[in-house]
Amino acid sequence: MLAGIVGGVVLIAGAGWVVGGSLRSPADQAALREPPRPSLVTAPVRKQKLTSAVALNGTLEYGSPLTITLAGAVGPATEGAAPQRVTRAPRPGRIVAGRPLMEVNGRPVFALAGKVPMHRTIAPGTQGADVRQLQRALRRLGFGAPASGVFDAGTAAAVQRWYRARGYRAQEPGLDARQALGELRAAVQTAEETLAADRAALRKAEDVGSLRKRLANARADLRAARKTGDGKATRTAEEAVLAAEEALRDARRTGPLQLKIANGRDELARARANLLEYQAAYGISIPPGEIVFLPELPARLAKTALRAGEPVAATVGTVTGTAMVINGSVDDQEAGLLREGLPAVIETGAGKTHPARLTAMGADARVPTEKSDEQAGPDSVPVRITPAGTAKLREQAGAAVTVRITVGETEGEVLTVPVAAVITAADGRPRVQVEYATDRTRAVEVRTGLTADGRVQVSGAIKEGDRVVIGNG
Repeated sequence: MLAGIVGGVVLIAGAGWVVGGSLRSPADQAALREPPRPSLVTAPVRKQKLTSAVALNGTLEYGSPLTITLAGAVGPATEGAAPQRVTRAPRPGRIVAGRPLMEVNGRPVFALAGKVPMHRTIAPGTQGADVRQLQRALRRLGFGAPASGVFDAGTAAAVQRWYRARGYRAQEPGLDARQALGELRAAVQTAEETLAADRAALRKAEDVGSLRKRLANARADLRAARKTGDGKATRTAEEAVLAAEEALRDARRTGPLQLKIANGRDELARARANLLEYQAAYGISIPPGEIVFLPELPARLAKTALRAGEPVAATVGTVTGTAMVINGSVDDQEAGLLREGLPAVIETGAGKTHPARLTAMGADARVPTEKSDEQAGPDSVPVRITPAGTAKLREQAGAAVTVRITVGETEGEVLTVPVAAVITAADGRPRVQVEYATDRTRAVEVRTGLTADGRVQVSGAIKEGDRVVIGNG
């Protein structure tokens, strides 16, 4: 009986709890439907080194492209000479000073360092900046040469040694030049012989006055001999008169002979001057097409269209420097942050990084090619980045890379917070909200510094590990 009563009480109580739990006021029901109060979004204060950079994309390539041409004929430029034809084509790759770049009709085309372009035949007596440039190049190559700026015998000897060391013969005078030299020498010899003969004839002629006296004496002797009737003496006197008359006639012709001698002297002087002038330019020479002066060596021949057996074209190919560069551009605002000499980092497609430096901006960085107008838009500034070394980058030539130019960095690790955590109060001072308990914060005034990668350097009454509120200012 007692157990039944207890069971009934328990049953009634359970039913009451179920009914009571299902009966709530409208206010309670509304409160249950409201979303939970949002928690604060926070981020930790971190200690790290910040680096601010300007990024750009570009292509890794060899720098300073330059189109090279031949200044003229390779070998002797004479009538009837064989057409200029490539007998050994230039090969893309490294160009070394003093070594042949190619061959034309079996003659070499050398590359030398120099900023004055080859523009004429350099022959004995030639002087100027191009000759002085050649002499400096010969000394650098170890063949010795004066520094006079005049192509003299010493320079010609150095050129001979240089050509011989490379397996060639320096350009010597051709058949026409040798024939011209022979003719000039013959003209000198003829003038000398004519003058000598005229002088000999003049020496034979005696003075006219003494000859007249001699003739008068001979005639007096003849009259005296006739008076004596001595036949032998008369004949002797007659012969003496005839000889004296002949000598006088010869002497009277010395005026024209002296004029002839004077003219002969002038003719000999002209012949000798012509010979000396020709000899001054006669000898070893360098045709205009046998040297290509390049501003910097060593260099690289990037491309060429010439093939062996083809006629020589005006353009040999395109030469670049051996240093690699990245040419790109940045907008005007970013350019204001840059200056030459800033460090940079090259990031390749494989994720590797290489140190570099900003080496040129603006007009100095503009690439002088047909695509130079595409390098930078109207609101962009060209820039050039040079890697610290090329040994590890040669295989990447022509690859697209990303460059980050460092425009600022902290000296070491500093406290940083997300940029969105810093708010500017009504007094204009920056602050952050530091969470000191769950969903409870306090405002802390900070000083800001370098900004990079979405974080900003801060200092103040905060420490590493504190959590700051983001976007709830």
